[in-house]
Amino acid sequence: MIEIRSRLAVGGDDLPFDEITALLGVLPTRQRRRHEFPVPGIGLDQWTYQIEGMYPTPGPGHDPLKPFPNPEVTAQFDQIRHATGDRVQAFAGWRRDRSVEIWLSAAIQSEDDDPPTMAVSSDFVPFAALMGAGLDFDIHTNAGPLAEAP
Repeated sequence: MIEIRSRLAVGGDDLPFDEITALLGVLPTRQRRRHEFPVPGIGLDQWTYQIEGMYPTPGPGHDPLKPFPNPEVTAQFDQIRHATGDRVQAFAGWRRDRSVEIWLSAAIQSEDDDPPTMAVSSDFVPFAALMGAGLDFDIHTNAGPLAEAP
């Protein structure tokens, strides 16, 4: 199996969680204040929207000459883009007036040495740029299931 967790994360001091939720039009998967971290006071307030997917991998005896769908990170990133829709313009304006960090990240766990395609589509790049988002990829192979974030 291949597991992909894609996230849109906003980090900053004293984040207005309700305002971010209204601007992006999606409910956060997680939000927490810096005093709620395992080491209080370390880090920033975080607002996170996450999409998860589990994808089968070819089993033993699979004919390597027959195509097998390889999941793509960009497909999950596109789900985030479509979920936020045209509200990203308003969010981009909001972001310009604040000191916040925006990340689009993908955590990938693959049971074999064939991780999913790591490309992002050319029409996704302007979306990430408009948001002012950095891109982060964490790839793990043969390491077991992804650990839950603390």
